[in-house]
Amino acid sequence: MNALQWLEETEFADWVLTSYVGFPLMLSLHAVGMAIAVGLILVMNLRLLGLFEFVSFSFLRRALVAAWAGLTVNFLSGTALFIPRGVEYVGDRAFLTKITLILIGVSATAALHIRLERDSVSWQTDAVVPSNTKLWAAASVMIWFGAIASGRLIAYVD
Repeated sequence: MNALQWLEETEFADWVLTSYVGFPLMLSLHAVGMAIAVGLILVMNLRLLGLFEFVSFSFLRRALVAAWAGLTVNFLSGTALFIPRGVEYVGDRAFLTKITLILIGVSATAALHIRLERDSVSWQTDAVVPSNTKLWAAASVMIWFGAIASGRLIAYVD
């Protein structure tokens, strides 16, 4: 807890909380990163579930690079938003739920990305995505929606 208290007392934490630029910039970066990452991940999952057949798997493989970039922006901006209130957030159930779901969502996305890279050429020709991959895709959609919802709840619960 001492490390979190120390972080809260840094000039960076003060800049994020009190400057005219810090908090709006970090929150904006967080929103844009989330839109890019979760938007592309959602398209990938829906394509794996049989929707958006006009989106090729080869395009998705390339587009997921942008999704990972969006997740990186979210990690950095989320860390910046966490630092000024870390002591408060580590005891917040909504925050802990969000972080847990994000970790699960990133793992699911990585697993699906690996499957996409490895197997999508055969899916394109056979037009069949294996049912276990579809199950992962459906779970991923629910996980990411849960992460977003719990993130929004941070301001309203506890």
